[in-house]
Amino acid sequence: MTLSIWRKAHLWLAIITSLFLFAASTTGVILAVDAVNEKTLPYKTDNFGEITLANSIPALKEKYPELLELSVDHNQFVIAQGFDEEGNDFKAYIHPLTGEILGQPEPKSEFYQWNLALHRSLFIHETGRFIVGIISFLLMLIVVSGTILIIRRQQGIRHFFDRMSRDFFSQYFHVVSGRLLLIPVFLIAATGTYLFLVRFDIIRQESPEPIRYTVSTDTADEAADAANEELTNNQGGSAKIPLAEFPIFRELKLAGVSKIEFPIDEDPEEYYRIKTKDRELLVS
Repeated sequence: MTLSIWRKAHLWLAIITSLFLFAASTTGVILAVDAVNEKTLPYKTDNFGEITLANSIPALKEKYPELLELSVDHNQFVIAQGFDEEGNDFKAYIHPLTGEILGQPEPKSEFYQWNLALHRSLFIHETGRFIVGIISFLLMLIVVSGTILIIRRQQGIRHFFDRMSRDFFSQYFHVVSGRLLLIPVFLIAATGTYLFLVRFDIIRQESPEPIRYTVSTDTADEAADAANEELTNNQGGSAKIPLAEFPIFRELKLAGVSKIEFPIDEDPEEYYRIKTKDRELLVS
């Protein structure tokens, strides 16, 4: 009786999720091919992991005084947005050290957008995301029920990977492939379920508050102090630290940054808003 219940549960769960899994896997392959094609674009800089903000930002600000935003995508391509010397707005892939324009971001095709929407939410936004989350949870139940059926078939967990009879090829192939793909399928189902729980605030994640980081002569090193003194003597005004001497700029690697929003003017109340992979900084 118990075995029959597990078999029926496994069968109906598989029927319900099969259509969704086919749609997700097909669209996932298409999106993966596009991601691989992106990797072949010649927009990545040599030794990118060694470039700091102190290396990049001063040079870019000199070339583009009205730079508004700098972002680094998942391929480590640097995208700049702002106004050029003629006052025209631009958005382009650039070399992070020289500011040389390497190419223009191309909008994704309607076919890609269609597949992306289907893969993420089945075209029905939050309702679709909810359905995909439930399917992910059902997939976890399929893994659990299938594992129990294999254990019963093999007469114990110790014989889980032992050879089995080949009386029916389809049944044999189903069990063997299920054993081989057990861990990958479970990881996909578990991570999908987790994202679903986070998305709908069933599992709450607190967003970190931005860290305000004010650069001053008290936090700068000897080189910055010397630069301040020189600027004060030459200009007869208040001390100002060059961008290349900002301690936080010399510490942060560009590879660890996702976006930098530049201040509109030189007012001390304006900030550089720097978003990294794990925090957000406001630098005066």
